Amino acid sequence: DMRSWEGPKGGRRAHVLVSELLGSLGDNELSPECLDGAQRLLASGGISVPCRYTSFLAPLTSAKAWTEVRKLGDASNFEKLFVVRLHSASLLAPPAPLFTFEHPNPELLDKAAAAAEKAARVAGSAAAIVHVAAAGQVAVPSPCSPSSPSPGLSHNARYATLRWRPEVAGVMHGFAGYFLCELFSDIAISTEPKTRSEGMGSWFEAYLPLQHPVDVKPSEMVELHVWRCVDEARRRVWYEWALAAPVRTPIFNPNGRSYWIGL
Repeated sequence: DMRSWEGPKGGRRAHVLVSELLGSLGDNELSPECLDGAQRLLASGGISVPCRYTSFLAPLTSAKAWTEVRKLGDASNFEKLFVVRLHSASLLAPPAPLFTFEHPNPELLDKAAAAAEKAARVAGSAAAIVHVAAAGQVAVPSPCSPSSPSPGLSHNARYATLRWRPEVAGVMHGFAGYFLCELFSDIAISTEPKTRSEGMGSWFEAYLPLQHPVDVKPSEMVELHVWRCVDEARRRVWYEWALAAPVRTPIFNPNGRSYWIGL
């Protein structure tokens, strides 16, 4: 596990970190958590491949996909993310960007820089202390250097609201998921329909279902709320989603009750 691996002997760090952890929705196989955990193994100014990825969702009409979920026989299956090859399906509107993650994680770099600055201030203060062991005086102990911060996971929690206005009428059975991944510089791979790369058969589409199909009229607002939740205590990551328009639905998969990914 890269998150707990101590790295090469002698404390050497890598200049390039290459990984293949992308899921059909980009971050749904814990790439953010794994790469953040391995970031300490990357030298200052080092490069991560991939360096950035964004997930996308689009309102989907697919009676086939929805029926397959219903055939599973338990309503809890409508609270799960599926990876499927979508057939007999069409999008009611273009995919919209959902969540973006960057590596090396700028937030962790900022925290590390702040910790280093604090350590330097502490060291400077310690050097300025004059210890006199004369009669009647007590030597002042030097302050301890702060230990390296252990980055938590909550910074990878996300929330987004997506809105579409489909140009045509249709029955919405859920949402199709894709990703666009920047590997390095201008080199990218994508499953998002407009930018789809050749030879991407290894990644099927993601599917977030709705328990009940929803009729959508032309130019009618479709509004979706999506949460990426992180529970460090239970070591879990999961998604929650709820439709706010054209109808309101309950929140699907609250507290990860039906579907979660173990850390």
